[in-house]
This record gives sequence, C-alpha cells and structure tokens, in this order.
Amino acid sequence: MKKQTLHTIESLHLVLISFVLLASLLASASAEVYYVSPTGKADNPGTQAKTWSLSKANSDLAPGDIAILLDGVYSTSIAPENSGMAGMIITYKAANSRKAVLTGEAPILIEYLSYITIEGIKAENCYRWITGNGSGHITINDCYFRNAKSFESAKFRQSKGHIRITNSHFEDGNDSLHIRESSHHYIAGNTFIKDGHTLFILMGVTNTVTENNTFYNAAQKCMEVFALRKAMPPNQVISEYNLIQNNRFYSGNNSGIQYAGNSSIIRRNVFDNSKVGMNFASYGGTDPGDDPEAWWDAHNRFYNNTIYDCKTAVNTATLNRILPPVRTGKYEDNLCINNLIAGGTDIKQVVIDWDALAPQFKFINNNIDPGSLGEKLIFWLDANLEKPPLTRNLTIAEIEAAFPDNYARNTSFEAGMVDPEKDDFNLKPTSKCIDAGSALTKTTDAGKGTVVTVADALFFTDGYGLVDPDVIRIGEHKATIASVDYQANKITLAEPIEWQVDTPVFTDYQGKGPDLGAFEAKTK
Repeated sequence: MKKQTLHTIESLHLVLISFVLLASLLASASAEVYYVSPTGKADNPGTQAKTWSLSKANSDLAPGDIAILLDGVYSTSIAPENSGMAGMIITYKAANSRKAVLTGEAPILIEYLSYITIEGIKAENCYRWITGNGSGHITINDCYFRNAKSFESAKFRQSKGHIRITNSHFEDGNDSLHIRESSHHYIAGNTFIKDGHTLFILMGVTNTVTENNTFYNAAQKCMEVFALRKAMPPNQVISEYNLIQNNRFYSGNNSGIQYAGNSSIIRRNVFDNSKVGMNFASYGGTDPGDDPEAWWDAHNRFYNNTIYDCKTAVNTATLNRILPPVRTGKYEDNLCINNLIAGGTDIKQVVIDWDALAPQFKFINNNIDPGSLGEKLIFWLDANLEKPPLTRNLTIAEIEAAFPDNYARNTSFEAGMVDPEKDDFNLKPTSKCIDAGSALTKTTDAGKGTVVTVADALFFTDGYGLVDPDVIRIGEHKATIASVDYQANKITLAEPIEWQVDTPVFTDYQGKGPDLGAFEAKTK
C-alpha cells in the first residue's frame, strides 16, 4: 500500500512537471518579434520588410513579445497597452543603439504597467522623457535622454518596485531621475549631466542599490535621498537600508549627496569639486509641502570614500532642537570611518552645522590632508553653547579630547594619491593611507558556525538580491555573507567558521589591512 501511494505521488509529480514545461513551451512559442519603423503601418505583418507602426506595437504587444525599432525619428510615444509578466517581458529595443529617436511631449509612457523593458532608445527635446507612475519591474537600459523641460524629467511615483535604470545617459533635465516608494530599485552604470536642480532623487525607498554612476552638475546637487513627503508620523515612509557605492559625484555649487535617510551604506564613492561632498541634512517642520522629507537621518554608515577639492568635505546639519514637530524624527549615530579627505578649498572641512550636536555624529579613523589649510579643520557652529564653551574652529586633537567616544584616531597627513587633478585617486605605493584602515566592527562573543553576532551589522549587506553580497573578514577568516539581521546584529555566512570574542570584522581587502579612501592600492 505504501509503495502504491508513493508511485501515485511520483506520477502526479511527473504530470505537474510536464504541464509546467508544456506551458512554458507554449508561452515561448506565442512570443513574437515584430519590426517597427517611423513609416510602418498598422495593417502590415510587422516583418523587417513590412514594418508595424509604433502605435500598432503599443496596442498589440503581448507578454514575451519584442518590438525592434528601426533607425529614424518617431513622433509617437512608446506607450504599451499591456503589461508583461515574470519571465515574459514586453521589450522595445532599438535595432541600432540610440538610432531610434523619440520626440514629442512624452516619448515614454509606462504608467501602471509592469515587466516592460526599453533598450537603446534616444529621447530628446521634450517635456518629460519618462512617465512611469505606478509601475514596477521596469528596465531602462542603454538609452539616451537629453533636454527635458519638466521637473521629474524621468518620473516614477507610487512605484511598485524593481525599477532598473542601467547604462544610460541623462542630460539637461530638471530632477532628471525621480523614484518614489517601494524597494529593490537598481541604478547602475549611468551618466548624469547638467540639471536645474538635482540629477537623481530617491524618496521613501528601501533595499535599493545605486552604483557605478557618474554625476556631474555644476549648478546644483547630484543626488538627494529623502523620506516620502506628506506621509506624516506614524505613517512615515523613510528611505532606509539602501546601498550607494562606487559612484563619482561632481557638484561645483552644491552637494554631492544631500542625505536624509536611515540605516544605509554609503561607501567607495568619490566626491570631487563640490561645495559640500557629503551633506547629512535634517530639517523641516515649517513647510507642509515638503514635510517630513528630512526628519530622519540616523544610523548611516559612511566609509571608505574619497573626498577631494571640496569646500566642505562632510557637513552634518539638523534643526531638531528648534522645530518641535521634527522631534518625532531622529538625527543620530551617523558614522564616518576610513575616509580620505584631501585638496579642500576651505578650512571648514568637517562642519557640525545648523544646531547639530557633536555627539550626534561619529568621525573615526579618517585622514584629512590639510594641504595649506592649517590645523583647525573642524567647524562647529554651536560650540560656544557648550559648558564650558568651545571655540567654533577646532583642531582634530581638540574635538577628540572633548568627545573621545565620537571622534577618535583621525589623522592629518599627506594623502599620497597618484594624480587627483586628472581624476586618478588611486594611492601611490608610498602613501601612508595604505593599510591604515580600521576594523568596522567586532564580534561580541566566541562561537563556531554560520551565524555571527557583531557589535554593528549596519556596515554590511547581502546585496538585497540585486548585487553580490559582501565578502568580509572575521579575523583571519574570509567569508561571504548570506543574510544580515540588522535588528539583532547577526550576520549569517555562506560557510561555517570559528571565531573568538572581540574579533575584528572588515570588508575584504588586499595586503595587511584595508586602505583609507575609495580605492585599494593596486600594489602592496
């Protein structure tokens, strides 16, 4: 009887597998490739010789279908009427990269749709490049966008998640790329140039990765991170648990990043030629239109960044003490460690501004190359309110003596970069920054296995399913992270190890120890 039951289960299992395979084959068989051109017609079959119009593609493309856009200028928008589905994406792809050119007021309309991919398209001289409100699982790859009149030139509000913007060019917009809400967005390999306000804005997002982008905006800001506007406590939607890494920020007249979010990692970026490199900015309480976008700015980990040729390298600012509504937010525990600061153009390289308190901020094991600026590289606006009062301009030694738990082991020697004026921020073999990095955290107990408890897990990520998880060092052991429990400060590893209490924990490095700044030295 038992054998017969097992045989029946196995038979049903085989039938189910066969059904799934058949459904997959039928779906693949139904997916079609159609050709589109500016002169195509709706009653054509959509072949390369007899092309569809773009309007025909918009109305007829079904899940899994691909529209190949031939070279030329299109006055019709990409505006699909149907969504794709997981494994059966609707795709619009230029036959030749950036040779299919869209014009008009709104060249890409993908509102309340999902599983749509747009690749190799060029859109220019329009009101707004992309309108993608309410959409999810959208991919924009290898596209070129130039000259948009409207704010939020590529606009994704009420997002349903998984917006992927990769290998594309954005130029001369207004808030060029704006993504609100949801999670698992991936912004990578793009170039952003020239914007009337901010090149890239994230608002109320989680588990999102921004990496390997170049931002250049001489007039205003490169990037902003905020909570969602008008979502008042207790229904706030905070940007948190995000990863910003390996980007380059050039913002001549404002901030590289203006940041108001929680529990995120900002690492291995270069901030160059900016008024402020990294701006931890909390504010609000008086503007119903914007509140509470910047009420939360806490528990962020800013490490192994290079900040060069900035008037101010790092600014920490809050209005929490004087605006009572903001007290429902948080401004605390933002930690800067293992960063390299050089080429500053003003003595105020680290600024504690706008009613911020020195103990709300941690500055550990960073190097500030003073150049000709002198020794008083720290500026605290409200230092005179302390008891006993301090001077506003402080040396590293003075602020470390006053607040040893928050400011410690910082140095001020020559950075020793190869040629930062020519954008080569690598370290020379003789640089004192080599192997000068500190451990990020330590284990809190001894143990053996795959689950390690550390003092501070916020430095590390499992990649959110978007990028590779961190490879870390726990003492002499190198291991890959499988997952991170931030609330319990527990890291689950892909393979078991053994460790002792107070064992130092790093991200992976070369040589005897991690280097300061964004780049590990090529030779050690």
